[in-house]
Amino acid sequence: MANRVLSPVESRVLQYVARRGLLESERQVAEALRLNHSTVNYIVRKFERERIIQRYKYRLDSRLVNLPQLVWVFVSLKLNRFDIDEFISRLFKHPRVRIVFIVTGDYDLAFKMHARSTEEIIEFMLGIEKEFHHWINGSSIFFVNKSFKQHGKPVGEFDSSFRLSKLDRDVLRLKLADPELSLNAVAANLGVHRNTVSTRWGRLLGEKVVVKKTAIISPDYYGPAGVNFQAIVFLDAVPGRTEELARQLVQFEQVHEVNMISAPHDLMMTVKVADLDAYFEFSSTFFKQPEFNRLITKIKSCVILRGRPSPVTYFYELNGLPD
Repeated sequence: MANRVLSPVESRVLQYVARRGLLESERQVAEALRLNHSTVNYIVRKFERERIIQRYKYRLDSRLVNLPQLVWVFVSLKLNRFDIDEFISRLFKHPRVRIVFIVTGDYDLAFKMHARSTEEIIEFMLGIEKEFHHWINGSSIFFVNKSFKQHGKPVGEFDSSFRLSKLDRDVLRLKLADPELSLNAVAANLGVHRNTVSTRWGRLLGEKVVVKKTAIISPDYYGPAGVNFQAIVFLDAVPGRTEELARQLVQFEQVHEVNMISAPHDLMMTVKVADLDAYFEFSSTFFKQPEFNRLITKIKSCVILRGRPSPVTYFYELNGLPD
């Protein structure tokens, strides 16, 4: 339960920030919400002081930091044999794993990972199954063939020719380690002119290497932020209409991620809403609106009970990129 009741204006700001982050300026946030800039600035600073917003974290387009292959892995466990939190902690020793969810349904855990290639993922999974063979009943791997939305943001086309320079990587390392570090401080740390850093940072934003500045919200305020209930949804589309359905799903603010995946399903999305009632209302959309009815043949979902993000940043990958 939240520590205090938010005002209607505070709730609007928190919901916006929770879904869209603060990569854009607070003035742009104010314009989107049709509020005064000083009001938004005051509320955000108040959230920070009260630890409603605990910290910030930059999200990157993993394809542009040498990790073009995305995969979701679902695992069923022998739960009577060990502590599930211990298993998750051991899983995070592998830096490829980005986030782990405890879920309902056919599986117990779902985790998301990035890699340089399909072969690397297969090698990783063989190692996982060998290391944890006493703990795992079974697993299913869903390779992402195309991503339409990540971190609540639409995904653009992948430019395979894009390269990060050494200075780009150095700037990223510092900003990932401390998102509130000023460009002046970054420049001083690297021993270069502030304008040089500003140009590099502008390029990283413009090329959408950095796609979001996520506000890490206190769990006490997940409800007011509209993200207290999460689910993973698999969808089967009418043959030949998968991408059309994916583009429709991207438009929903409740949809955090949309991927075209390997068999047996066509699409996978993650959904974040305020509570179970909001999820039921959102799900009903697919049955009430003709534009979805004509595209979907089957829906299957599992509820996310709890999630843990990786303590590892992208640093280890930035070291391996060519100049």
